[in-house]
Amino acid sequence: MLKSVGANAAVHIDSSMDVPLAVCSAASQLEADLIVVGRGSCAGIDRLRTKVYSIIRQSPCPVLSV
Repeated sequence: MLKSVGANAAVHIDSSMDVPLAVCSAASQLEADLIVVGRGSCAGIDRLRTKVYSIIRQSPCPVLSV
């Protein structure tokens, strides 16, 4: 998929059941400057799903929720 759009990015796969912990751990290990998370339309414009909210709370860097 990355090649089809001409992007160059690392892919990390974690089979952990704790998604927020896996995302924040990867961000720490990679010394990320930003985490970008997408929300489905079913979440509503004013509500954050529990996992996204946990990522925002635990993140070692700024989080952009789109």
